[in-house]
Amino acid sequence: MLSQLINFAGNFKDHIRNIIGEGDNLDFYPELKLTSDINTTGDSGKKLMGIIDLAVVDDKGRVHIFDYKCSDKEYGEYTSAKKRTFFYQQATYARILSKHGLNTDDSVIRIVPITFSNFRCENKDMVLTNPDKVKFAFDGIDYNSEYSIDIRKEIDRVDASGTSKVINNIDEFLPKEKITDADSDKALEYVTNAMSKFFPSFTDSRSTDEEEVRKTLEE
Repeated sequence: MLSQLINFAGNFKDHIRNIIGEGDNLDFYPELKLTSDINTTGDSGKKLMGIIDLAVVDDKGRVHIFDYKCSDKEYGEYTSAKKRTFFYQQATYARILSKHGLNTDDSVIRIVPITFSNFRCENKDMVLTNPDKVKFAFDGIDYNSEYSIDIRKEIDRVDASGTSKVINNIDEFLPKEKITDADSDKALEYVTNAMSKFFPSFTDSRSTDEEEVRKTLEE
């Protein structure tokens, strides 16, 4: 099973490079912790917290999201309700990043389904009597032939009204920040500070440049 994991890791890294298309200039940040205030009535002072399994930053400063989903079932067997929770979870992660000044507008958002083969409980008799001692086991892992599934298109999918239901619902508790002072110097400082806070190893030479900030502001 160890050799399976090693092979998966190597192939998956190549897969990510092919998906993002930024050559070798990628930084990988596993288990990136996130937090944000909730902006709904009655929830003042409460925070939303989460962990991105793998955040990948390209040389343009865009943050891409990959989230592992482990199960004894293949992705095609997941219920529509289960898949929908993925859409909201990952869209929320992207929104939290954007609220901290990080670029996720055109980033990759994908889940990575991993299937445990022969997943089983080895001491079912303890499930009710001593649940803390219950042991699970599996013989190996299988993964989707494409390694990851694009859910960005599902998050951004618009309905008959021309809007995304997922994004509209997230706007209710995590509204997107709007830039009101179109000053490229201030915006550049804001973005650079955000990158330094979340991704310390992301070097200054690869930070968002002024021209890119101006282009974003104009859009």
